[in-house]
Amino acid sequence: MKHGLATFVHERLEWSLVDQSPEQSVTEWLCVDVAGCKIISVYKPPRSRFTPAAIPVFPHPSLYVGDFNCQHVIRGYTVVGYNIS
Repeated sequence: MKHGLATFVHERLEWSLVDQSPEQSVTEWLCVDVAGCKIISVYKPPRSRFTPAAIPVFPHPSLYVGDFNCQHVIRGYTVVGYNIS
């Protein structure tokens, strides 16, 4: 596998899956609850358009994480640099 997302939680913390993106979504996301805080991991594949509306808004406290500005040729981009579209 070349691309994807993961959420790591310390083994002593309780966590539960809250929700995740539909199986055929271009932008993938996964929301877990860790000690009352929602952590949303987001992944946008190379060469796809980022659509913020594809990610739901979760109530406070929430933390959205992802490698939004990490475009490199080894990840399938044709040039190195920032281009969110």
